[in-house]
Amino acid sequence: MWLKRFAVGSFAGSSHLAGVALLAKPSALNEIIYADLDAFLPARKHLDVTICHWSEALDEADLDRPLAYKNSKEADFCKPFGLVLQHFFNHQTHPAAN
Repeated sequence: MWLKRFAVGSFAGSSHLAGVALLAKPSALNEIIYADLDAFLPARKHLDVTICHWSEALDEADLDRPLAYKNSKEADFCKPFGLVLQHFFNHQTHPAAN
């Protein structure tokens, strides 16, 4: 969900997320997108490469710019891009099973 929000933003490196912008929006936070690990692993590896290329292209000046978005319940928010970027990477490192 976060990458889709970043993909439509006008931040440096967003062109690296063009493929992410085309993905279907999950219907829920707990939606199962891949039926098994064999389907998940190649997609996740590709996404990891995309995230690396995108994050390397980010511009420090963008970190203080506002990012307007809707959460999964369609509530409007506007926060500094750097703050939500930190939140995004925290999601990448925190195991969902906890």
